[in-house]
Amino acid sequence: MSILNSIKARVEFSFKGETYTPEAVIDLDKVIAADQDLTRLHAKLAQMNGIDPYSYLYEVMESSEIHFSNATGSAAAYLNSEGQFDFEGFRAAYGQSGTPSMLQIARQHMQIDNLEQIEGLEAALLAAYQAGREGAE
Repeated sequence: MSILNSIKARVEFSFKGETYTPEAVIDLDKVIAADQDLTRLHAKLAQMNGIDPYSYLYEVMESSEIHFSNATGSAAAYLNSEGQFDFEGFRAAYGQSGTPSMLQIARQHMQIDNLEQIEGLEAALLAAYQAGREGAE
């Protein structure tokens, strides 16, 4: 299984004289398909790195800035040299890419102007599209 659009997220901080550097590769296609955003990325990093979200360690981590690197696919265009990622710009561009043509087909066949009217429908269609694309590889 390959990830088309991804980015590596990393945060570095010190707690009780020890340096921590939790990191994770984020599948941006899944984030968008699930209609998530990156505002809760500290929580995701904590979960993926075994940090208790109710600990002082987490509180220190949460106050530290996340740096991004190693963007793949079209996400690379939204990563700047300072390690900042324009998620909203990427989300908007993603909405203009080839995936929405698949959503246009669903709108046409289901005769629904706004897929958001049915909770979870757009995310389900995007997830099905992603699964089909992965199965073709």
